Amino acid sequence: MKPWRTHDFGIGAWPATSDHPPPQNRHYEGIYSVTLNETIHIEFVPAIDRHAPWPPVLPGDVDLVESTAEARRLTLTLARYTVTPDRERAGSTEKLDGKDADGVVFYVLPEEFDELSRDLYAVEDDAPGIHSSIPVSRLADTALARFLLERLIPSGYLSDRELYMIERSR
Repeated sequence: MKPWRTHDFGIGAWPATSDHPPPQNRHYEGIYSVTLNETIHIEFVPAIDRHAPWPPVLPGDVDLVESTAEARRLTLTLARYTVTPDRERAGSTEKLDGKDADGVVFYVLPEEFDELSRDLYAVEDDAPGIHSSIPVSRLADTALARFLLERLIPSGYLSDRELYMIERSR
C-alpha cells in the first residue's frame, strides 16, 4: 500500500521572500516555508554557511538581514525543522542544541534539494497563499512526498502533537 493512502495531510508552500519587506526580502531568495496541516512548519533552505558559531546565533536585529548567508542562518536558527543540501552530510539529521537554535536539520544531496525545490514551486503554484494547501496524495510519487512520508514523519523528531495532526488526516 502506498504511504499517502494512509496519510493525506495538506501541504502549503510559499517563498520566504514574501515574509519579508524589501530590500531584505531579496536575501531570502530560494528559501521555502512549508506547512503540513497548517501546524507543522518546515523551512527548505539552500546551502547554509557553517562558519562559527555553529549552531548559529541570532543577529542583533533580525529585521535587518544584510546578506543571503545571514538570511539562511537566521532561518535555520528560528526553524523547528530545516531541510538543506550538504553533500558530506546528505542522509543525516542534526539536532541543534545552541544558545538560540533548537531545531532539527535534515541534510539532503544538492540534486535532491533541487528536486524538492521544483516540487515546492509546484505546490505554491497549485495552492498560492499562506493558508492554502493541497493534499499530499496529489503529489503522488514526487521527491517532496517521499521526503515527508519516508524521512520526516518516521524520523522520531516530530512531537506527539505533530504526529497526531498527521494522523488526523487519514
